Amino acid sequence: MEKGMLSSSLTWFVTAVGLLVAVGGWKLLNWLWLRPKKLETLLREQGFHGNLYTLFANNNNSSNNTKPMTLSDDKDITPRVYSQADHAIMKFGKNSFFWEGRTLKVNITNPEHIKEVLTNNRYFKKEKPNMMRLATLLGSGLPNYEDQQWHTHRRIINPAFHLEKLKVLTSTMVQCCDDVITKWEEMLSSEGQETTADLMVWTVVMLSRYPEWQTRAREEVFQVFGNRKPDSDGLNRLKTVTIILNEVLRLYPPVLFFNRRVQKDIKMQNLSLPAGVKVTLPILLIHKDRELWGDDATEFKPERFSEGIAKATKGRLSYFPFGWGPRICIGQNFSLMEAKIFLTLLLQRFTFELSPAYAHAPVIFLTLKPMHGAQIITINCSFKCVQAFGISTFIPSGASKYK
Repeated sequence: MEKGMLSSSLTWFVTAVGLLVAVGGWKLLNWLWLRPKKLETLLREQGFHGNLYTLFANNNNSSNNTKPMTLSDDKDITPRVYSQADHAIMKFGKNSFFWEGRTLKVNITNPEHIKEVLTNNRYFKKEKPNMMRLATLLGSGLPNYEDQQWHTHRRIINPAFHLEKLKVLTSTMVQCCDDVITKWEEMLSSEGQETTADLMVWTVVMLSRYPEWQTRAREEVFQVFGNRKPDSDGLNRLKTVTIILNEVLRLYPPVLFFNRRVQKDIKMQNLSLPAGVKVTLPILLIHKDRELWGDDATEFKPERFSEGIAKATKGRLSYFPFGWGPRICIGQNFSLMEAKIFLTLLLQRFTFELSPAYAHAPVIFLTLKPMHGAQIITINCSFKCVQAFGISTFIPSGASKYK
């Protein structure tokens, strides 16, 4: 009797363990293989192409991005800083995907599809693991919130970033930027200094490479302000400075891509995306797409924005350095206003050019930065002083500057 009960219990135990192993094995198989292959098949049926999924799939085709680029070869930095999407598009075309482990990432390059992704928060969500890592590093805030929590906080914060409210801050911004430039000027003679704000770094680099645009910007600044401190009304009249900043943001956007995970099956025009797929909006690739921007897409030509962003993009969503839609960066106007103030004060005091020590090596560390800093030779406009590498050399009146 006891042996029978023991045997029956053992049978049930073995059966239960077997079922658990079978269910666990099935879930593991589905997670590792069946689900990724199903998503891949669905996309291939719609004309998308990419590398075949394998258990160790990882299309990390990053080249050695520790080596500097030559300035003559920097017209397209995408292969260096975002090689995965670039490799997929170069090899398979715009309708392409690539793998990060078992995660399928679909390149979205059609402006209409981009608009849908950035406006439809119900179907396209930020990656929670990425948000948690960002929150751990920077603290929780608006970029990390979703759904009702995001709506509530955005509604509370929005008024503080209205243009009329920012105008009140102009004098404060001017004082802060002026203090930074004054400290920079003092430090240059002893230890050197590099610009820290990403947009200003790349703006100074590009204006050093294209001195004709630096001259045009400086002439505009003196025409509008003379030697006066900038004010909000004058900042709105800086057309040349504005188009320069727009072009720098096109070629060197602070963020190279936006990722969203598809929450529910969705159809966008002729494209159907199943839940679970991650879509990536390769900002840098779209900003340099010849089909959207013309044959000079990789060249620094601020004049393309001379009639405004809408005219430059022909009404298409092909320029979005701060994002787009309801989740567009809330600090966009603040950032651009601050950049205009800083650049105005800089142009009033200095002319500048790239130092021979400058190594062009864009790299991603949260945002796009120069890996080795931006070494700049500055010439103080007021007393003609060349400052570079921590050395200050005065030039007699009428003498030419040297490097």
